[in-house]
Amino acid sequence: MKFQFISSITIIAALVWVSCGNSETNSDNDNSDSPLTEATTDAADLLVGNWTLAEARRSGTTADIGDFFLTFTADHTFKSDLFDENQAKPYLDGVKAIVEDDNISFETLPQNYVIEQVSDSMLVLSIELKNFPFELTFKKVPSMPE
Repeated sequence: MKFQFISSITIIAALVWVSCGNSETNSDNDNSDSPLTEATTDAADLLVGNWTLAEARRSGTTADIGDFFLTFTADHTFKSDLFDENQAKPYLDGVKAIVEDDNISFETLPQNYVIEQVSDSMLVLSIELKNFPFELTFKKVPSMPE
């Protein structure tokens, strides 16, 4: 009787262990519902459109750096008249942008922007240029009806 009880407990424990193991394995292999993947996709989708600079801050203080725009297309082309650290406008002709997590990086440029906040109407990016932190707030330009 004691042997049957221990055997039954052992079998039940093994079944529980196996069923839990399969559940964890399946969730590790299925990345389609991963929050990270969804967040990255959502950010990339929200970036698509035309944006105009609403406010710029350098080291936390409002800075007048002029009127700038940026455009992010569905095929991940990034265009802008923003300056880089060499006071050049490398984004004007368009470069391929890579959106991962909360970063925008570029295939051919060393600069990375951090996406601090993005919605369907506002975008806040930060970048460090020449050892100064900048925070750029953009407002989305409404699309013209076709």
